[in-house]
Formats: sequence, C-alpha cells, structure tokens
Amino acid sequence: MKATKYIKIIFLFATGIFLILSSCKKDDEINPGNIEEIPSGILNINQFISYYMNLAYFWNKEMPDIDYKTEPDPEKYFYKLLKEPDDRWSFITDNITELENYLQGIAKSKGYSIAPYYFKEGSNQVVAFVQFVYRDSPAEQAGLKRGDMFYKINGQTITDINYQQLLSLDDVTLTMGQIIDGDIVKLDPEVNISAVENFSSHPILSTSIIEASGLKIGYLAYGSFINNFDTAIVNTFSRFHEAGVDELILDLRYNGGGHVGSAVTLASLIGSADLADETFIFERWNSNLSSFNDAVKFEEQGFNLGLNRLFVLTTDRTASASEMVIYGLEPYIDIIQVGENTYGKYYGSVIISDNNQNPHMRRHNWAIQPIVFRAENIKNNINYQQGLPPTFTIDDDMYAVHLFDEGAQLGEKEEFFIANVLSIIETGSPILSDAELKRSSLRSSKAVKLKDILSTYHGLMISERTSGDF
Repeated sequence: MKATKYIKIIFLFATGIFLILSSCKKDDEINPGNIEEIPSGILNINQFISYYMNLAYFWNKEMPDIDYKTEPDPEKYFYKLLKEPDDRWSFITDNITELENYLQGIAKSKGYSIAPYYFKEGSNQVVAFVQFVYRDSPAEQAGLKRGDMFYKINGQTITDINYQQLLSLDDVTLTMGQIIDGDIVKLDPEVNISAVENFSSHPILSTSIIEASGLKIGYLAYGSFINNFDTAIVNTFSRFHEAGVDELILDLRYNGGGHVGSAVTLASLIGSADLADETFIFERWNSNLSSFNDAVKFEEQGFNLGLNRLFVLTTDRTASASEMVIYGLEPYIDIIQVGENTYGKYYGSVIISDNNQNPHMRRHNWAIQPIVFRAENIKNNINYQQGLPPTFTIDDDMYAVHLFDEGAQLGEKEEFFIANVLSIIETGSPILSDAELKRSSLRSSKAVKLKDILSTYHGLMISERTSGDF
C-alpha cells in the first residue's frame, strides 16, 4: 500500500531578496496617510498565495490581476483569484493541521450523517433522519442507526432557521420521533451524544454478501477515499473473491471523494487483471505544469473480481474521486448507475503549505488547496457542466423510503436501494421508479429535503503528486 502522502510545498523566501524588495518599496512609497500599511506577516501569506496560484492553479491564465501587496485579508484575496462560476472547490485554510487530519478521516465528530427535511408542506419545522453512523462512534455507542428520526435538539424544535446551528452543536440531546398518520409521535428515551476530538472515521460503512436469484452479490458502502484504509479495502475484496461473488453493488451515495490513489486501488480490484497498466484516467494540468500531464494506470493486484458489469449507487453527494471510479471504469465494463445525478466535480487539487518538510519550520499555518488538474477518461466523453446521470433514477429520500424498507440498514437486502438493484438483476427493472415513489403512499407529506450541511472539504480529488514535483 502507498504510504500516506501530504503535499508539502517548500516555500523559501530569502532574506536577501526581501531586503531588495523592501528597498524598492521605499522608492515607490505609497502615501501612508491614505492607505493603511499591511503587516509583513499578511504580505508573506499573500505572496505565498500569489506565487503558487500563478504557478499551479488550473485556470491561472484567467485570474484577475490583483496586487497582493494591497490586500489586507489573505482569505478574501485568495477567493478573488478564483474563476467564477467554474471553480466552486478551491479553498484556503489558516489551520493546516486540521486539514491534514481531515484528509486522513480525523476530525471532531459525533459520528453520524443526517438528512434534514421539512416536516410537511407549509411548515418550517424540520425533521432529521440518520443516514448512517460510523463504527465505534459516539452515535453508534448511543444506539443511533440508519432510519432513526429526531425533531428536537436540546429541547428546541428544529426549524429551517435554526437547523444548521443546532446540528453543529458538540453536545446534544436528541428527541426521537416517528411520523404516524402525518403527525410526529415522540419516542423514548432521548439520546445524548457528545462529539469527540480527533475521531477517526472508518470509511467502510458496510459490507455484506447477499444471495439472491441464485447469485452471490457483494455489497460495499464506501464513505471516502482515505489512503490509510486501502488495506481494509483490499481485505474486503479478498473476502468477496474467496466467496466467489457474481455481482457487486458499490454504494457511493455518501462518498464525497478523497485520494486519487485510493480510487485507483478500488477500481483495479473491481476490473479484470487484463486492465493492469491500462489508462484509468488522464490528468491534464496547466501550461506551467504540462510535464505533469500523464495517464494514471490501473494497478496490478494479487487478485481481481474480474467483473464485466458494476452496480453503483449514487446521490448528489457522490463527488470527485468517487465519480472518477465510475467514469474511469465505464470504458471497460458496463456501469449500471442507480440513484441520482452525481455532484459533478472532475477536477483535482493539492495541498500547498508553507512547510519545509517540517511543521516546526512553518512561518504560518495557512494552506491553499487549489484546483490544479482536470481528470479525463480514455473516451474523453465527460460533460464537465453536470453530474453523471443514473441509468435508473431513484431519489435517496429518507423521508419516504424509511417507511418502505422499515428501517433496513446498509448492506441488508431489504434496504430500498439494494432491493431495487436486486429487482434490476432479476427482472431488468427497479421496484419503483422515482416518479412512482413520489406518487406513492409511501410519502406521508410533501416533505422537502433541505440543504445538506457539507464540510468545506466535500468533493475532494487529491493528487498523488508530491512537493518535489513542483
């Protein structure tokens, strides 16, 4: 397995050059009475941003011409440089350690993912359904599971005004409920959960082997591409291989991306051994870094499932590196995508920080993660303006489907999406189309899903390039 990689960019600012620039500034002195002098620490950060954005940013030729020496706020300066509306993903942080930890699945967390919905049409009340819980998390220890619903936090009824604030609290008491005949019925007991620092979220949300229609069907729900867990993925596929699975359901509904190398590993395990050294995706960088333009190859594995088709479950949260698995494999095997249009991000980034291979030598804790390359498959048939469309459209509507599958968990054949895939395998059609689901009596009211509370870091495709490459 590959070792964990951080993109550690060496940013050297020689004292002699600084003295020369300082001397030049005296010759071009700006009237101090009109413009407030910007601290040298801010100028250092701004110059760091300016240099690497001009060098590596994918759309560097389209950046506005802004003098970094006139910008008092590094964060605002960075976002002024981005190409709109194309770039919705580049970001900056003043906490490089938090970012590095996040990319390895480590963060302060209560350990669950939820979907908020309006309770009913014409009401601003919100109910929240649990989509999944991480193993060994505070949420799991408190007994929460997929399909559970709560409607109060710390005694406050959740609304469309307070839901983001309440859901982000570290210490919560959840009032659980159930919708019966259009009304919320309180369930006891209440659930107490406290977030823990440095919680390590395991990206394998669920695995199982389902027997149906005379076939063995492997199932994997994968939450993010964290390269520390590549070995766990290989071990999972080893079990699939030993069991002789005939089909695979890859559940990427809640996968917001991650490391390119981990996506390559997963794709290589799915396809046949003949794909080794074939092009998985092509990385296209800007003209400054055109020498980085290169094909990323499928890896040779000790075993492969050798499948000629793959069932993939998707939502609009399926993003970046998880989309890459779909369009990277699509030229080689039949992809049957079940769910919703994916997020639609086909661009990769790197972490660039002021770090001379040693955190103790950093002059500041700022880092940028700009878009630096575009991913292409060998067909070059990606529509970069939209997400990947499903073969069969089904809404991941927790409000409706939890009534259909009676709280079935990820990996169980009764779970709504899995049940639909099993129907497609057996009959060629899902149980219910999306339109039929919306018209069915499964929906007790016209609930509307609210905006997901996604991390700033959602939708990552992290290059395997290192600082030595720049």
